[in-house]
Amino acid sequence: NYCVGCGEPKNYLRWHVIPTIYRHNFPIGLKSHRSDDIVVLCVHCHEVASAAADRLKSEIAKELSIPLLAVDSSNGPTWKVWTRAHKAAMVLGVQGDRIPTKREAELKQDVGNAFEGISAAEVNMAHVVAILSSSKSSKAKQVVDRLLESVKNGGGEANGAGPKSSQKMSVRRPDAATPGKKRSGQYVHGAKVVGHLVEHGGEQALLDLIVRFKKRFVESLSPKHLPEGWSLSTT
Repeated sequence: NYCVGCGEPKNYLRWHVIPTIYRHNFPIGLKSHRSDDIVVLCVHCHEVASAAADRLKSEIAKELSIPLLAVDSSNGPTWKVWTRAHKAAMVLGVQGDRIPTKREAELKQDVGNAFEGISAAEVNMAHVVAILSSSKSSKAKQVVDRLLESVKNGGGEANGAGPKSSQKMSVRRPDAATPGKKRSGQYVHGAKVVGHLVEHGGEQALLDLIVRFKKRFVESLSPKHLPEGWSLSTT
């Protein structure tokens, strides 16, 4: 192994081209596309790339009005609330319009309870995606992929009514041992940014974010030893 920036054959460190504060919150389908994400850099190149990534994170924070050192104003859903929300989101994501109106309202309320108790009327597809994206289930991944594909093709509730606050569009699967743990810092920023992008642009907005960080990485280092097949457009 050697630094992909300058070719230094020793004292290298792993570098995530896409910051983990964002990647961690991606839908499961995008999390698996990591072939271009992790590279190795020498200490000097690592510092240069880190500074460039930090500048871009600051730009994104300003553009979306989501502070880098954000604080989650809630303790997040308890394990019981999240579990009910996840089950409801799966039914909503799979059965969709086939659900009777009364049952649909009940399921949406279960989902809404994971977002500081918003009403069933406020819950839309983006909330369902946020809940399922926080899951470790492979079946949830399949449902998310299908829903995001619907967004991409202009279907579903991609651009329908719903909460405008990106804060309401991010939710994390709680730790069963420590439910409701309060979170703060760049993780919350990352969750809110990803939630905002999914709500307003679907999967394409996340793909654009990936390309944006790749471009900034290349601009900052002009790397001379990238792996064969590495591409700005590869996700």
